[in-house]
Amino acid sequence: MAFALASEGGQPLSLALHAALFSLLPLMVPAPAAALENPAIQVHLADGTSLLLVSWTFSYEYQTWRRGETAGLGSTARRDAKDVWTGKKAIALGSQALEVEYVDRLREVDSKAAKVPIARGFVLVSGDGKRSSLKAEPPHQDLLVPDAGGQVVQARAMDLRGQTIGGTQREFCLVSYSSLVECPAAADQRVVRIKLQP
Repeated sequence: MAFALASEGGQPLSLALHAALFSLLPLMVPAPAAALENPAIQVHLADGTSLLLVSWTFSYEYQTWRRGETAGLGSTARRDAKDVWTGKKAIALGSQALEVEYVDRLREVDSKAAKVPIARGFVLVSGDGKRSSLKAEPPHQDLLVPDAGGQVVQARAMDLRGQTIGGTQREFCLVSYSSLVECPAAADQRVVRIKLQP
């Protein structure tokens, strides 16, 4: 689309001004439907900081191997979802906040035994403050691999992945379902609360 712009005196506006006006056009375009269907989430970390993530998803890592073979011959993959999967349940966040519950467990850290916070469950918090506990059970194989056939499916971890408004990709390990996966215990890597933004 071409059009001419002129100043009050009837003279053409400078190229720089044209460029400035054109750079504002994307700001006047309504948000795409995908952005409305995938609202941002506010992520609160254990160190007291928070960040906004867009294009986010829960990412479930799992391992599969053929029945009768050893797990060492298997392969790992991921399944992404917007819902919280626990057992056979798929729970949508909706307007609820999701809090991660931690318990201290003894782990070897730098060759010494130390108490480390381990995620063991969730709490869904409604808009009116009602709290509902939710076990962090490994997702059922029907959620991870609906057509597993003759394969064994074992959940490994639940991660949160997304992109900051500055364009940086971030990933947080929320829950480990396997001794082969350890989520970071550092406060700046530990998610304590997730809330969809209106």
